[in-house]
Amino acid sequence: MPLIKCPYCGKRVILNKGNGQCPHCLKIIDTPVNNRSVKGKNLFALEEGLFDHAGQKIKKLSRILFRVGIVLSVLGGLGVILWELFTNIIWGYGSPANHLAVIISSIIGAALGCVLSWISSLLLYGFGEIVEKHES
Repeated sequence: MPLIKCPYCGKRVILNKGNGQCPHCLKIIDTPVNNRSVKGKNLFALEEGLFDHAGQKIKKLSRILFRVGIVLSVLGGLGVILWELFTNIIWGYGSPANHLAVIISSIIGAALGCVLSWISSLLLYGFGEIVEKHES
């Protein structure tokens, strides 16, 4: 049961499905509960707006996820390299060949993360294009 503000008396009202009447001023309130709107305004317009232009929203999300994926991949690779430099090389743990292997694998991991981020965002963007063309 929706809690709305009565357009006539201004008090908060919980409407029943049956009558749609304000208990304070006893006027009938036209709401989506009884298949109408309050003074021409749909109370659930915000919910309906969430699904408008879904293709554009999917495409925007794919661009955002691409940027976030690139940043996280690069930061992850740099984090592993810095961890290797500060904990192992400076303090003398492990062999130099092992340090080089960790640094190279972190660079490859960062590059692979960037490529996978690009591919996944490309697929999501393509889906947004399909949805946008279907909407029109």
